[in-house]
Amino acid sequence: MKISWFAILAVVMICNAGGAWAGDADAGAKLFTRCKACHSVVAQDGTIVVRGGKVCPNLFGVMGRPLASV
Repeated sequence: MKISWFAILAVVMICNAGGAWAGDADAGAKLFTRCKACHSVVAQDGTIVVRGGKVCPNLFGVMGRPLASV
């Protein structure tokens, strides 16, 4: 799957808005509503953490995971 620089820039801009990087959980939850339009969060055992779209990859365990490892 080829990812364009525009897509990467868009994700960085969305994630950097508000207080997501500052550790503001409420701001992060509000921003994630944009993400769940395309992404879901499903644990490895099949438990649905956040129901979302199925167009883009699962975001479970994305924090701390090496870039482009999945």
